[in-house]
Amino acid sequence: MLLTRGTVVAALGLAAPALAACSDPPAACLGDCTLPIELAPTGLRDGVLVDLVDGGEVDIRPPDQGGFVIYVGVRAKNVHARGGSVSGALRGVSGGPTLTIEERPAAFVLRADGWAIPESAFQDQPNLPVCGPVPGPADFDQTAWQAVLSFRDSDGRTASTMVTVQPRCGGWADCECSCQFDRTGPCTPSWIDAGVDARLRSRSTPALTRRDRGAHPAGVRRRPRRAC
Repeated sequence: MLLTRGTVVAALGLAAPALAACSDPPAACLGDCTLPIELAPTGLRDGVLVDLVDGGEVDIRPPDQGGFVIYVGVRAKNVHARGGSVSGALRGVSGGPTLTIEERPAAFVLRADGWAIPESAFQDQPNLPVCGPVPGPADFDQTAWQAVLSFRDSDGRTASTMVTVQPRCGGWADCECSCQFDRTGPCTPSWIDAGVDARLRSRSTPALTRRDRGAHPAGVRRRPRRAC
């Protein structure tokens, strides 16, 4: 069928409202975005997002990209639900050089107590590498470290907080060996490169599912998915 200019214009005109309907709406403010940002640290413990205090334990886990990381981030007030970014850095409790740092986009959902928490405990918190195929500068398992956490909102406002964390291996195969500073040889099982197969786990530890990754404590309001 031969399309005339008028037919094409008409078709585009009909498609435009449908495309506009699928675009993301402006990010809502969770709180009062004319006020300063309030932050408090969060982390992953026993596979669940928790509020952290100094000395709190956090899981050492193998992410999809390989290696071992801890998941630490922030809960916030007076921030936009989307468009901001959160960064994390790990250093010794007595100071010294920064050992690892990561920054990523952050999305929040509102909790019943008024705090905005990471929408995903895995994807919306910095994944800070702590152990790898080459021995690091110190033991990470059951050793205290200082996590420095910063947030930048979509409107340019910033805030930061710190917390002392104690990473721990939670039954993941190869974790305790990989996180030893003074090990003298390769770990068993031997290191596997990045990818889904890099999630080494013991027989007693269940695999993470997509549903697990989206799980939140009770009292959290989820963002509805767009139909389109």
